[in-house]
Amino acid sequence: MFLKNFKIRTAAVLFLFLFIMSISVFPADQAKEKEVWCYLMEHEIKRFSGNEPITDLFLFSARVDYKGNLYGLSKKPALPKQAKNMRVHLVVTLFGNSTLMDLIFTPDSGYQKKLISDIVKFSKDYDGVQIDFESIPKEMGSNYTKFLKKLKSNLDSKKIFSVALQAKKSSVKNAFDYASIGKIADKVLVMAYDQHWATSDAGPVAELAWCEDIVDYTIKEIDPDKVIMGIPLYGRAWENVNHTRAVRYPSVTDWMNR
Repeated sequence: MFLKNFKIRTAAVLFLFLFIMSISVFPADQAKEKEVWCYLMEHEIKRFSGNEPITDLFLFSARVDYKGNLYGLSKKPALPKQAKNMRVHLVVTLFGNSTLMDLIFTPDSGYQKKLISDIVKFSKDYDGVQIDFESIPKEMGSNYTKFLKKLKSNLDSKKIFSVALQAKKSSVKNAFDYASIGKIADKVLVMAYDQHWATSDAGPVAELAWCEDIVDYTIKEIDPDKVIMGIPLYGRAWENVNHTRAVRYPSVTDWMNR
C-alpha cells in the first residue's frame, strides 16, 4: 500500500477547469523537498496571480500542426512578479494523429528534425519541456522512445525534460516503454486518471486500489525520484435516461417558458 510505504509530495494541478493532484512517489528516507506542480491553459494565465504555493508552472500548450511545425506559446508569457522564483515549463502536445506521428517518429526524417528544432527554439526562455503525446499506436513505440532520446540530446542540459505517460499497472504492450522512457526523462508524469471515462461504463475516475497498482508497477520500472503521479480531483456522473418520448403541446409551452 503506497500510502503506508511512501512519503508523498503533492502538486496541485489546474487543467481545463479540472483539478488534478500530482504526487511524487519515493521512499520516505529519500524525501528532500516539496514540489507543487500547476498546469494552466494559455487562456487561464490571466487568472494566475503568482501568489499560489507552487514550484513548477506548466503552460498548456504548444501544438504540432499537420506539417510537423510547432505553434502556440512560442515565447514564455509575462507572469506576475511574484512568480519569479517558479520554474516554468512548456508542454508540447500531439493527440491521436497516427499519420503525423509516424512521420515525426521516423528517425532523422525531415519532420522529426524540424519539430525538434522548433521545440528547442520555443523552449529557449522556459525552464523545462514536457512532451504529452497520446494515443500513439503501439507499433510506433520504439521510434517514439528514440524520438524522445534525440530530443533530450538536443535540449539545453539545464532544462528539465519531462514526459507524460498513459497509466498502466502491468507490462501491457503499448507505445509507452516505462523503463526506457524513465531513463531518458528527468521527470515522468503518470496520468493516473480516467480509469472510467465519458463513453465507458460507469465507474470511478481513479479508484484507490487501481492507483496503488499503478504505483507498484511504475516504481519497479522507473526511478521513484523521477515519478510524478497525476491524481484527479474531479468526478463523473452517468445518467440512464430515455430521452425519446411523445410530448404534447402544453409540455412544449412549459419548456419554452423555463
